[in-house]
Amino acid sequence: MSVTRYSIVSFWVQKPGEIISFQHKIPAYLKRCTGFKFSLVGSIDASLLNCEIGRISASFNSLKEEAITSALRYEETVTKDFQELDVHLHPGQIVSGVYVDNALQEEFTPYKVQLYLRCTDKEGQTQNQKGSCTTT
Repeated sequence: MSVTRYSIVSFWVQKPGEIISFQHKIPAYLKRCTGFKFSLVGSIDASLLNCEIGRISASFNSLKEEAITSALRYEETVTKDFQELDVHLHPGQIVSGVYVDNALQEEFTPYKVQLYLRCTDKEGQTQNQKGSCTTT
């Protein structure tokens, strides 16, 4: 039976156009990340609804694998499914990344961003498994 854990990377955006670097250590027993999503915590001006708020880029395994590049959009629905990710982790690795705020307004309200990583302690399928079909 595999164990699924969620790592959360969170940071505050304090000013418009801010560039935030982050690093987050993933526990050594986790072998593979299978999904990610990121969300906005706090309130943003309603005029930004369905607009891109910022962009994120994240790398795994000593910056050898840039696996996440995504835009954060301010949307009315806050619940999103995890996006697929398939990153095999080296033990004790750090996720490194950058978030860039796209705000171009003079009136700015600080907000919090959270990146959720879904990881498991199983390696995943490494063998090709082919289905068989019979015809009559």
